[in-house]
Amino acid sequence: MKGENSIAIHPWIHSFSNQQSREHQLRTVRIPDIVPGGIPPTADFSMVAGDFLDIYSSPKESEIYDAVVTCYFIDTAKNIFQYLEVLWNCLAPGGVWINHGPLLYHFEGMKNEMSVELNLEELRAVAKTMGFIFEHETMMKSTYTSNETSMLQCKYPQLLVDKEFDEEEKRFKTCVPCLYLMVTPTNDENQTLSFVSRFEAKVEKLHREAKGYLDAVRAMTVAQQRMAETVDHFYDEGGALGYAGLQYKQAVEKLDEECRNELDSNCRITVLEPLGKLIQTFPDFNEAIKKRQKKLLDYDQLLSKSRKLAEKPSNDPQAYPIVCVISSCANGADESKIVFQAQAATNQAKEIYDSINTQLVTEIPRLIDLRVPYLDPSFEALVKSQLVFNEGAYHKLKEIERAFEKSGVGSGADGDMFEGKIEGVLQQMRELSICGSL
Repeated sequence: MKGENSIAIHPWIHSFSNQQSREHQLRTVRIPDIVPGGIPPTADFSMVAGDFLDIYSSPKESEIYDAVVTCYFIDTAKNIFQYLEVLWNCLAPGGVWINHGPLLYHFEGMKNEMSVELNLEELRAVAKTMGFIFEHETMMKSTYTSNETSMLQCKYPQLLVDKEFDEEEKRFKTCVPCLYLMVTPTNDENQTLSFVSRFEAKVEKLHREAKGYLDAVRAMTVAQQRMAETVDHFYDEGGALGYAGLQYKQAVEKLDEECRNELDSNCRITVLEPLGKLIQTFPDFNEAIKKRQKKLLDYDQLLSKSRKLAEKPSNDPQAYPIVCVISSCANGADESKIVFQAQAATNQAKEIYDSINTQLVTEIPRLIDLRVPYLDPSFEALVKSQLVFNEGAYHKLKEIERAFEKSGVGSGADGDMFEGKIEGVLQQMRELSICGSL
């Protein structure tokens, strides 16, 4: 490919319907607007073929992307909940998701195909529940593989603009709509909330790894015992290394006993139990975070209804029964009272949300700050327990090393000498007539 706009094509030359003129039908389009080969060699650019869910839900893709852009994509999902989960999985803390495109669900109505279709309001609510924060949302004119001069223009149905942006709603009320979202899972408040789940995951991982360490050491000492028993049977009691074999067996038995009675016990008391108690504090925070998300959705829905009512008042007194002062309004009541009722319900929902949110935003940083002084003693105890155990193992095995020196078979750790000794013994085996094949 020579460069930008180096190839000329005529996309509509065989299309005769809805053409305004022959010039429009024959007009030229030049490609490519960007040359892939012109990307700097230092750029991390690649293409991946496969299923989005299979590729990007893997652990190696977790939290590694600062930004994810989806263009005319999310409506290709059979289950859009899974797409949102994978997008969240991919984003690093502070990452941004930018989406452009409609909700023209590809599998809707297809026989023998599962399809979950959410409208825009439902999609926004689900995304917020997962932890996404909508930083900006607007409508913009957009086409998809269309002929801009054609007499027939296919347009997507009007979508709702974010109600927080009234001016944008008026401005784009007549636009051909394609949803443009900039979504981030972290701002000041949401980043604080996300710390809880990340902190919980790290503590649980540390608890698993600590337990795995104890299990591994225990398995090691058991395996050493089995080896020692086998080695001990190799040597005659009066042989040069007979006593060393017995010493080794006694040493690893002692190591196994110390592992069970000292290392295991100390680590469980000073590491595993404190981590377990810390893990037990997270359910309360998680429940409060879920409650916050629910109250945020309640407030968002009431705010939406309140604004709609302000534009087109309702005479239904049961629309907002939460406000007792006006609950006695009958059909045909004064419209201003109904609007006031809606606003009061919205304000009450906001107060409930603000109360829970303030509590979380205040107390979660305190929880995070306390993690270091809480874990410091456990970390110190873990290191000291390992040090004592490994020093004891060193001294026990060091005593056995002297038996090799006294027997005259020492220095086996030297690579060349070790191979020489093995080869010498192997040669003697080869000289045996029954072992001629060695």
